[in-house]
Amino acid sequence: MIYRITKYDPTLRDAEGRYLPWTWTSYSDIGRAVNGCALCPAAYLETERRYTDALICILQALHVDALRVKELEPSVRSSAVLQNDFAEKGLSLSAAQADFLRRVTDMPEISMSDFEVCFQLQLRECFWCRLVDPQGRAAVWFGYDYYMYVACEEIPAALVREICAGGLYIEAQTAEGIWLNQTTT
Repeated sequence: MIYRITKYDPTLRDAEGRYLPWTWTSYSDIGRAVNGCALCPAAYLETERRYTDALICILQALHVDALRVKELEPSVRSSAVLQNDFAEKGLSLSAAQADFLRRVTDMPEISMSDFEVCFQLQLRECFWCRLVDPQGRAAVWFGYDYYMYVACEEIPAALVREICAGGLYIEAQTAEGIWLNQTTT
């Protein structure tokens, strides 16, 4: 099953699945008006935290403690460039994030201790890769517009409810490619 995990309420999509209200879709939107208010760094970081926490909880529930780095895009952005970009948006590049960026191109696999930093950097568009559990229990990747995907047999229903109660939405893709809202299941 492929799950799509987002901040986007599925009930606000049109018949073609497009999300109707305008909202921010990237850290680069910090400072832009969203529903009459500028997106501030704190609001962005809170959403980023919800995504990373949700994904770490899912992987823990699936007993995934390492992920192989696959399909790494060659354009990993440098720490110096990112530090400037982030500073313009009121964010910072932590020492752990800078260290991870130096190592990622030579990493065949990441351990659970690197999950949070890896997910943060992908959400901030620093690099892209697919992450695959060596045991075949899960695969993780991030898409455009702040979409997060998990391929696994099943996310436990209690965990789906917990993640959704925290303000995210989980949809499962059918064999026909239709996304079904899991929030209400």
